[in-house]
Amino acid sequence: MRLFVAVDLDPPAREAVAGAIAALRRHPVIVSASVKWVEPRNLHLTLRFLGEVETCAAAAAAVPLT
Repeated sequence: MRLFVAVDLDPPAREAVAGAIAALRRHPVIVSASVKWVEPRNLHLTLRFLGEVETCAAAAAAVPLT
């Protein structure tokens, strides 16, 4: 399982990023590129990618950071 530390976006930030993505998708250079786009509901800000870990270790680490 891939594990990372991320921050969820609030609805206004998510909408702003989704709008920027929509504009990028129409850009001529981007249109011809092989890009995998993230669905707006899956947008987040990755702070640190931790890599592949065992499922049991991921479960232990899956706590909200406050």
